[in-house]
Parts: sequence; C-alpha cells; structure tokens
Amino acid sequence: MEESVSDFGWEQEWERERRKVKDRIQECIETRETDLFLYNERLVNLPTSVCSCRHITSINLAFNQLKALPESMTSLASLLAVNLARNSFSSFPDVLCHMTRLERLQMQENELQLIPTSIGYLVNLRVLALHHNKLSYLPPSISNLLRLQTLELHANQFRSISPSLGALSPVPKHG
Repeated sequence: MEESVSDFGWEQEWERERRKVKDRIQECIETRETDLFLYNERLVNLPTSVCSCRHITSINLAFNQLKALPESMTSLASLLAVNLARNSFSSFPDVLCHMTRLERLQMQENELQLIPTSIGYLVNLRVLALHHNKLSYLPPSISNLLRLQTLELHANQFRSISPSLGALSPVPKHG
C-alpha cells in the first residue's frame, strides 16, 4: 500500500501550527499586548494580520524563513524593537527604514549583501546587529545613526572599515 504525505500527519501538524500563529496574533490584537513573539514558527511569509497589532513595541520574528516584509508594516508606528535574526533575507527590507522610532534592529545571521542608504533614517537606533551576513560595504549614511551604542558587524565580508564609521565613536567597530 502506498503512503501519502498526509499519512504522516505533517499536513495536520502544519495546519495546527498555522492556527497557533493566527490565534497568537488575534490575542495580541484583543489584549493589546506590547510584545509579539513569532519566534521559530517556520514562517515563510509574515501574516498581514500582524499589521493590526498597532500597539506592539517589540516583535520577535527570529528563526523563521522570511525573505521579505509587507509594506503594511509601516502601520506599526509604535515599534521600538524588531528581531529578524536567522531568517532568509538576502536584501534589507526597505520598509524597516520607514520605521524611524526603531531603537533596536537585529538582522544577524541572514544572507544580507547590501544595506540601503535609507538606513540613515533610523536615527533612533541604539542597537544594530548585522553580524554573520555577506556585507562588504556600509553606506555613508550609517554616520547619521548618532544614538547607536552597539553595532555588530563581525563575520561579514568587509575588506576595510568604512570612514563613515568614524562619526559613530565610541561604537565598537567590527569587521
């Protein structure tokens, strides 16, 4: 007798996990929680319903398989901290550069190759974790991040330190 994928219960498990994420988002909307944890949920796409959690100040999306973020994330105007570590981003999500209240951004252990010039709009950033990516260059606009206290850049592909980092002293310079 030939077995199908559903015989192993994988489809049911995936559906249960998907419902769990939807329920967690709905609970966040209803209870007005300020932190949303969707850590290690095997997400390939961020459910757009997350953007209805307008009161959240922190979102943890680490250890998923995200490659992009929806533009509607700009509606999360209260966000101060975003954790996107260990996903599948090869390009920096431009929507993040419009979230000017951000104080903490973690994008370590992705596949990032380029940081956009618009990173300079994130003038409230205090922590920026970009280590373990494929970066070889930082745009000069990085010097606009005058509140930066922690900048993690180790384990990238830098061949030299960008002169624009000089304006960020005493931030640790990794390369």
